[in-house]
Amino acid sequence: MKTRHLERLVYADEAPFGDPRCFNGTPPTEVVLAYNGAGWHSARIDVEWDAAGAAADADAGLLRSAQDLGARENPDRWSHLLFAPSPKVFVVAAGNRLIAYAPSPAAAEEHLTAFARRYARPTAARHTTFQLMTWTYGSFDREEVALPPSETPKGNELEWHYGDGFTTWHEEFTETVRKPRAGLSLMEGPCGTGKTTYIRFLMGELAATHCFYYFQSNAQTQFDQPEFVSFWKDELRGPRGSKRFVLVLEDCEEALMVRGQDNRSRVGAILNLTDGLLGDFLRAHVICTVNCPVGHLDPAIMRPGRLVAHRHFGRLPRPAAIRLASKLGRELEPGDDHSLAEIFAGPSVRSVQPRPVGFAR
Repeated sequence: MKTRHLERLVYADEAPFGDPRCFNGTPPTEVVLAYNGAGWHSARIDVEWDAAGAAADADAGLLRSAQDLGARENPDRWSHLLFAPSPKVFVVAAGNRLIAYAPSPAAAEEHLTAFARRYARPTAARHTTFQLMTWTYGSFDREEVALPPSETPKGNELEWHYGDGFTTWHEEFTETVRKPRAGLSLMEGPCGTGKTTYIRFLMGELAATHCFYYFQSNAQTQFDQPEFVSFWKDELRGPRGSKRFVLVLEDCEEALMVRGQDNRSRVGAILNLTDGLLGDFLRAHVICTVNCPVGHLDPAIMRPGRLVAHRHFGRLPRPAAIRLASKLGRELEPGDDHSLAEIFAGPSVRSVQPRPVGFAR
């Protein structure tokens, strides 16, 4: 470690908590001051832990904290915490990521393990969750989101929502997703036909063995960045590394269109993720949803061996729509067919002509 780097890190530096998102990032200023130029060692773990309990425990040695009162995903509201549980031992926390600094590698591992075990959350019944992925300030960030109770279909209701034969297709599809190999599945169809609803159902079905990552559109454009590989290396070393990964790219028509100057690197990155060298490393399943016809997509996407599943989600014919609407206690607008969104919403509110205000002539 270069001395000139340490000289730039002074008390009240602009990194009071270091950078817990980066495994080898800048440490907190207290660490630099405590070691006074001597070497330190760090260990990291991602774990669900009780931040409120640790902050209230005098033995934890809370030194510094920052609260985010608007954080929906974090009920403890602490965005960063810095602890000094014993001399020359520090634990910095950001969300579920803990990093310990200590005089030796063994001490860093020992103190971090003890800290995580002491303040671990009880393994109570949990909601189905997924990881919401964003690209922020040159790095990938994730936020764990719990799926709220919703009108997601139960296993015995799939055919009510998607038509005859869908249950058989679903069983075959889940067996494909469970296989330890990379692959791409394509779900196409008009808006409102239940693609997202089915993915929610799939998240619940595979929650014990799979971890789902939902990529927003701005994050989908960054798959060719070096940080993309670094993120997955960290995930494989973390608590989710024992699960199979499923990447969900919703409404990704632009990323899958016939390759041109504007999307060539994006298409290539997805192809490499599904059956290239990166796919061999990650062995993730990629689910893409599109609203356009498959004929508009790059032909390489449809290559057998890469595309392991393809399903068209269409509008329900009126007899099937009436059956589902009756079960839900809904009424239908007139029409030959209906989307799931229309069935669940029920009849639209009719507009009322406003009365004139003022003096009528």
